[in-house]
Amino acid sequence: MTATTKPAPTTVAAVQDDEDRAIAHAEATWRTLSEAIDRVGEAGRVPFLVRLTMLTALDHLTPERFAALVAEAERTA
Repeated sequence: MTATTKPAPTTVAAVQDDEDRAIAHAEATWRTLSEAIDRVGEAGRVPFLVRLTMLTALDHLTPERFAALVAEAERTA
């Protein structure tokens, strides 16, 4: 007989911690991107963003997920 482990119940504090981490991550990401865009200057913004997008897609996303994110960005632009 094997023992099964049940996941710990989710608490309000745990959910809040996850939300706080997500917000901190989003803020750090925004700052990093904003500072990089400022460094490349106006003429370099589009090429930089295209390269960053391609590198991100190659590193983390399936083609389908990338297409879904492009569609979402278009809807919210």
